[in-house]
Amino acid sequence: MRFVIVGGGPAGTEAATHAARLGVEVVLIERDIIGGAANLWDCIPSKAMIATVVRCRTERRGGDGVGDVSGHLDLDVVRRRIGAITGRLESSTERILESQQVEMVRGTGRLTGRTRWWPRPTPGSGRTWLTRSCSRPAAGRASRVGGARRPGADHPRRLPARGAPEHLVVIGSGVTGVEFVHMFSSLGSRVTLIVSREQVLPRKDPEVAAVLEEDFLARGVRLLKGRGPSPSSERRHRRGALR
Repeated sequence: MRFVIVGGGPAGTEAATHAARLGVEVVLIERDIIGGAANLWDCIPSKAMIATVVRCRTERRGGDGVGDVSGHLDLDVVRRRIGAITGRLESSTERILESQQVEMVRGTGRLTGRTRWWPRPTPGSGRTWLTRSCSRPAAGRASRVGGARRPGADHPRRLPARGAPEHLVVIGSGVTGVEFVHMFSSLGSRVTLIVSREQVLPRKDPEVAAVLEEDFLARGVRLLKGRGPSPSSERRHRRGALR
């Protein structure tokens, strides 16, 4: 029995390991990164950046007795650290799959017509075809920046490779939004946070949200509250926007 999995994120790799332990022949097709783009390209890098800027802020606010500490941030070192972390995690996932005899194919899997064949690209020899007894799509989602999937570094809306942007606008005040506000304001960027509700972290305790808003305002973050597509949202903004 051959089990073909399209997508090497957490869902795909977990399915592969379970099937392999049951003695199934497993083929895993992934075009980008084994372990999941959301994990290794988004979540882990952002958390590593946040941890770094928190350390810098702590050093800068050391106070008497600490000595001459500037808390300077070296983004090249940070990028190398993030690359080492994600590379180590991807390698460890690949080693686990290899130890279970899971075949990993770099490419894009696609079911063609009503047949039971999955194509895979083979460099220099066109396509090789895979039969499968069963299959599982676990391709996840494609991220978009400025309307294009993962544009190149020269894309006008791409975050700069060196240094923090001069001014960053964050739309949305969920957990990810406030993390980015915290991170880039700590890096020295001017940040504008647009909130469609009456508080940041709308599903959290209002008292916690109020403390977070006060901290943002103290940092110089421009907080626009009640901004939404409807006229009523616009009226709420005019009454309660904090500048």
